[in-house]
Amino acid sequence: MAPFTTTTWADFPQGLNARTEMHWPNQSDLAHELQDLTSMDLDRCSMLISASLTGNPIVLTWNSGTEQTTTTVIVTALHVHPSNASANRIRVQYWGFGHDIWLPKIISASFPELTLTNVDTEAIA
Repeated sequence: MAPFTTTTWADFPQGLNARTEMHWPNQSDLAHELQDLTSMDLDRCSMLISASLTGNPIVLTWNSGTEQTTTTVIVTALHVHPSNASANRIRVQYWGFGHDIWLPKIISASFPELTLTNVDTEAIA
């Protein structure tokens, strides 16, 4: 697929985070480039970029040594360096601490299921 823009990961040497301003054509181009650099499919790459730009929670499964870890995290930064694959990582926070996860170790990404409940505001007051 031809890119929508000329945006590449080289345009974001400091990575992406919730303060990065970006439009959907740029996100699409970065997702395609990220797909080429990782084992994730295009949908998962788009989810990861969206989560890093919005600060919304995302459910990640990754290899953490001898086991797989699945948990809901907040992605605080996404760093992709096409010329240095070992630097491709995300910074996540959950349960009060943060750490890096290398992109090649991510197995799956999804948005958490949400249940919305109407709250009786009169009962609260």
